[in-house]
Amino acid sequence: MLKKKYIDSLKPSVRPKVLECFYRNPANDEILIQDLQALIDKFGPKTYTAILHVLTHLELDCNQARKCWQDIIRHCREMSEALGREIKLRTAACDYFCSVNQTIKNPVVVELRIFEDTVKDARNDPMTGLYNRLHLNYVIKQEIKRSSRNNSQFSIFFMDLDDFKKINDNFGHLAGDAVLIKTAEAISKEIRFQDIAARYGGEEIVIVLPETNKVT
Repeated sequence: MLKKKYIDSLKPSVRPKVLECFYRNPANDEILIQDLQALIDKFGPKTYTAILHVLTHLELDCNQARKCWQDIIRHCREMSEALGREIKLRTAACDYFCSVNQTIKNPVVVELRIFEDTVKDARNDPMTGLYNRLHLNYVIKQEIKRSSRNNSQFSIFFMDLDDFKKINDNFGHLAGDAVLIKTAEAISKEIRFQDIAARYGGEEIVIVLPETNKVT
C-alpha cells in the first residue's frame, strides 16, 4: 500500500488529468479507456495508481494498480457478454472488488462528479454554465491527438448570435445575459452527451463534436 504523501505527489501532474478523463466521458467507457491509455503511454505506470485512486480511493503501488485496472476492464467485458448488455466500468469495478479480488478490503467506488467546485469554476463560464475558452482549448488539443491516434475525424461548430448588440443597447445587458443563458440551455439540451459546448467569448459559442465529420 502506498503512503498518502505518494498519492499526493501524483496530483500536480497525473491525477488531475485522470479526473478530467472521467469527467469528460461519464457514459462512454470505450473512449474513457482510450483516453486513460493515452495518459498511461505518456506518464507511465504511475498513471495506474492515479486511476485506481480516483476510481476506488485505494492506494496501490504501480504493479498492483496495473493488474487491477486490466482485470477490471476484462471483467467488464466478460460481464457484458454474459448478461447480453453493456455493463458500465464503474459497476464492473464494484463487482470485481466485491466478488473477484477480495484480498483488498473496503474499496470505495466513488460517484464521480470528479472536480471540486473550485475546479469547476476554473473550467466553466459562470453565467451560461458552458465550458470556458480555456477548457475549449484543452478539449480541441485532446481531440486532435485522439483523431490522429485513431485515424478518425471530429468537427467544430462555431456560432454567434445575430444582432446581439442591439439587444444589449435596446433592452440592457441583463436582457442580453438572459438571452445567452437561454441559448446555452437550449444548446445543452440538443447536443449529444459526448459533445462539448463552450462560450468562446461574448455571444460566440463553439461546439466540439467528436467522431463526427462535416457531412454527418
